[in-house]
Amino acid sequence: MRKILFFVVLFAVSTAFGQSKDNIKVDLSTPQSTIRTHLHFLDKVYYHPEKSAETIQGYEGKRAEELAIKIDKILRGRGLLVEVRKVPNNPDFVDTIRNEALHRYILFPDRMPQIYLEKVDDKWYYSEHTLLQVDKLYDEVFPWYAQKIQQLLPKFEDKSFLGIAIWKYLGLFLLLIVSILLFFVSNKIIFLLLTKVQKTISKIVDSQATIILKKIARSLSFLLVITLIRSILPVLSLGLKFNTAVFFCVDLLFILFTIYIFLKIMEFVMFLYSSYTQTTDSKLDEQLTPILKHILNVIVWHRKIR
Repeated sequence: MRKILFFVVLFAVSTAFGQSKDNIKVDLSTPQSTIRTHLHFLDKVYYHPEKSAETIQGYEGKRAEELAIKIDKILRGRGLLVEVRKVPNNPDFVDTIRNEALHRYILFPDRMPQIYLEKVDDKWYYSEHTLLQVDKLYDEVFPWYAQKIQQLLPKFEDKSFLGIAIWKYLGLFLLLIVSILLFFVSNKIIFLLLTKVQKTISKIVDSQATIILKKIARSLSFLLVITLIRSILPVLSLGLKFNTAVFFCVDLLFILFTIYIFLKIMEFVMFLYSSYTQTTDSKLDEQLTPILKHILNVIVWHRKIR
C-alpha cells in the first residue's frame, strides 16, 4: 500500500511539474520573466522560436527568431550559464551601480557586457545595442574556420554514445591532436625567434637566459593552445554545463599564463640589465638591479589584479 501511495504521489508531482512548464507563457514584465521566456521556448522540449523572438524588439519574423537563437548560442558557446532564479524579478529594476539609474540588466557584466536587457514602456527586451552586436559576437564565438571544420566532420548519421554524438568525440580527438602539434611546433618556432631577438639585443650567451627564454616560449605556446580551444570548443556544442566548466578552467589558465609570461619577461630584462652592470664599474647600477626588479614585479601584479 505504501509503495502504491508513493508512486501515486510521485506521478502527481511530476505531472504538476510538467504542466507548470507547459503553462509558461510569453511574459516580458520583468528581467527574469523575459529571460525565462527567451530560454524556455528555445528548449528542445518546448521549442517555439517565434515566442522566444518576442523578447526581440524592432525585428519581426525569421530575423527576430534568428537573433533570439544566436543570443542563446553565444551564451552557451561561451559557457555562460544563466541562473534564471537569480535574475531580478522586479518590473522596475534599476542598475544603479553600473548604469546610472537606468532600467537595464546586464546578464554577465564582466564576461559578456554587450548582452543586456532594457525596459521599454512596461516591458523588458534585449537592448538595441545588444541586437546590433549579435552577428559580430556570433562570428567571434563561432568563427568561420571553426564552422567549416564542423561541416567537414562526418556526422555518422547522428549516432551517439553516452548521450553525445559520435562526431563530437571525433572533434574532441582531433582538437587534442591539433593542440599537441600546435604546442610543440609553436614552442620550437617561438624559442628560435626569442633567441634571435636576444642575440640582437645582447651578445651575452648564458644558460640562465636560455632557460628563461624556453619558459617564455612554452608559456606562449600554451596560450596559443588555449586560444585554439576557445575558438573550436563552442562549435562542438558539448553542452552548456560542460562548456561552463571548461571555459572557467581555460580562462583561469589564460590569466595565470599571462601573468607568468610577464614575470618571466621582467626576469629576462633584469638578467640583461644585471649582465650589463657587470661590465661597468658603477656600484650604483648593481644596487639598482634588485630595486628595479621589485618595482617591475609590483607593476605586473597590480595591472593583472586590476
